[in-house]
Amino acid sequence: MEAICKSDVEKLLELARGDKDLTTKLRIHFEDILDEDFVPTRRVTKEPLSEDEGSCCSEDDYEIGYTKDGHCYLK
Repeated sequence: MEAICKSDVEKLLELARGDKDLTTKLRIHFEDILDEDFVPTRRVTKEPLSEDEGSCCSEDDYEIGYTKDGHCYLK
């Protein structure tokens, strides 16, 4: 099966021109084909976090305070 090209999408839009909602949905769905400047994003691989990454500080560094109403908060 061949891939859909810009001329195919333009033909579909011409066939659906009486239905404004359908043409809008087609334009949104095929925007990457219609946009000549479109460049697909490269897949970025995620590196796993090391043991010292992922938290600004350890939980032991948190100080807990209490309001006069008995509610606790982090200092």
